[in-house]
Amino acid sequence: MKERLDRLLLQERIVASFSSIKSKIIQASTSDHKPVTLNLEKGRNLGPLPLKYNKIWDLKEEFRNLIQKQWAKEVYGSPHYIWETKLKSLRTVIKQWAKEEATMENKKKNQTCT
Repeated sequence: MKERLDRLLLQERIVASFSSIKSKIIQASTSDHKPVTLNLEKGRNLGPLPLKYNKIWDLKEEFRNLIQKQWAKEVYGSPHYIWETKLKSLRTVIKQWAKEEATMENKKKNQTCT
């Protein structure tokens, strides 16, 4: 019977602290055990955070109107440029709207709790 038991266990807080974690099994010739190396990289810039879309926003008419208004704005250039420009502007507008919406929701919660 032959089994491979090379494993790594990491705490979740350690995983969250590093931008890149890589493991590698080193081939050993004198033993049936194989050492495992762990490479942890911290601080690597992974670029802008992705937009987190909330499905509840679909239910808000204000949000749908915001999207339609922003998408209808005229942009000139190649189709690719138009697409990219509209997506970038939508991202900015949605982030700002979401921040304002969260602030308003928190105010409503605080008013009903008091």
